[in-house]
Amino acid sequence: MAKPIVVFEYDYIPISSKYINIFKKINKVYSKTSNEEDAVFKIYGNQVKVKQFVGVIKVGNQTIQILPKLLSEKNHTVDQNNSEIIKNLLFMLKYTSKLDLKETDLVNLKKCEDIFEVIIYLFAKNLLELLKFDLVKNYELKKENLSCIKGKIQFTKHIKSNLINKSKFYCEFDEFTSDNLLNQLFKSTICKLIKITKSNENYKLLVNCNIILSDISFKHLKEKDLKKIKFTRFNQCYKPSYNLAKLLLFGNSVELSSADINTTSLLFDMNKLFEEFITKFITKKFPEYKIKAQSQLHLFENPRSFLLKPDILLINKNNSKIIIDTKYKLLQKEENNNHNNVYSGDIYQMIAYSTRFFESEKSDFKKLILLYPENKEKIIDKRYIQNNLIIRIETVNLHQDLMKKANILKQELKEIIESSINQDTFK
Repeated sequence: MAKPIVVFEYDYIPISSKYINIFKKINKVYSKTSNEEDAVFKIYGNQVKVKQFVGVIKVGNQTIQILPKLLSEKNHTVDQNNSEIIKNLLFMLKYTSKLDLKETDLVNLKKCEDIFEVIIYLFAKNLLELLKFDLVKNYELKKENLSCIKGKIQFTKHIKSNLINKSKFYCEFDEFTSDNLLNQLFKSTICKLIKITKSNENYKLLVNCNIILSDISFKHLKEKDLKKIKFTRFNQCYKPSYNLAKLLLFGNSVELSSADINTTSLLFDMNKLFEEFITKFITKKFPEYKIKAQSQLHLFENPRSFLLKPDILLINKNNSKIIIDTKYKLLQKEENNNHNNVYSGDIYQMIAYSTRFFESEKSDFKKLILLYPENKEKIIDKRYIQNNLIIRIETVNLHQDLMKKANILKQELKEIIESSINQDTFK
């Protein structure tokens, strides 16, 4: 088995040129448009450069793990212990509901070196605990040719099927069975993961699950089939396992093939993840504020054009507004640079927001925050002020233990928000 390749965002992947077509296919699958900026990878001839996506890709027997740079406080080398980075990433994915995980699962993780194997482990471990307790049983609609009448006769099918054999009856009936769609989903997912996993522990967990599901039919399911699965109070405990199975079998987990090369990928856009994590965190931790995520207005109304959509519109009890826009970018101090490498486009975007979202604001000040992940060098509080417009540049620490130190992150954000709210002068 080839040693896993570990890279960080915006690094080049040291991979054989024979896999280039696989990366091109992944780009097509994940990209919503034909624009190269939406792609997962930047491809230069026979070289592949990672963009802002993180996760894992399995190409044949080779595993490539892409980790987020800005969740690390070190120098982003493959020699460092990546466990803390992966735990923070998993916590953010859980917090934004991209992964249906329990917080206790993350707390109890002993080692965390491979994102994909960790997700498989959590899926298999939790599912096995449920299956040992009881198999899910549901009423399933069956249509079969029987020797006795059960349910109701389907006369059209009955006539076609039993024109000669008068002893049979083609019936439609409900059967209370464990061989239902939910268990078939688990079976299909387990069979796929047994072939993929490189962990002995995961393999044993998956095999044990498969033994319990030995009487369940194996079916090649399509994602649309899962719409038929209904959850009630009797099977609600299986919902997290269902969500992970769906993700691993379909969803973000993409299966491709090129000649004899099988590929599986599980990738997440860090731009979106950072935005959604901060939004969810503020919404949950600061109930005293009214939060509007992704509010929309157009810069021009006649004709209506140039959609404006800030990440967070925060309103306090006095109806004062603050716009917070997250930017998953690296800010660094440099000599002779008086704006901390803040992108001019980000500032222009905030100015555009200020022209439309504060039209009914009674306050004399338009307050906006550009929020970036903190780098090794903490950016000193920076404000850009023009007339009644105040744009603050702020950072948050994502390379601390986000789960154990959630209160520290809360305090950071509280100070950022309150300092902006209370800033009613240019001092």
